[in-house]
Amino acid sequence: MLKRFSFFVIVNVRTGEFQVFATAMKDWKLRYSAMKSSFKRWANQPEESIEFPYRSYYRFFISEREYAYILDKGTFTEDTAANHVNFLTQKYQCRLANELH
Repeated sequence: MLKRFSFFVIVNVRTGEFQVFATAMKDWKLRYSAMKSSFKRWANQPEESIEFPYRSYYRFFISEREYAYILDKGTFTEDTAANHVNFLTQKYQCRLANELH
């Protein structure tokens, strides 16, 4: 089934580390906001609690130096959206590698 996806990236502006995400939500900023809210719930829980498990993208919010922006939008299936995330990740890894050399 085709859906409208937005693809956005979260970048640690200090280290250059980044991760590309896809969302079928109408506004990608709502997804980003939900991710930040999830992080805040996780960060505010007692250390021994497992109510809100750690998610890999929390590393960007821990740094307090994150920035997010939209990369692309389009109509995709779930599978082709996942492939597009991989494509965008590779594209920006190559771009970053070229800038460092």
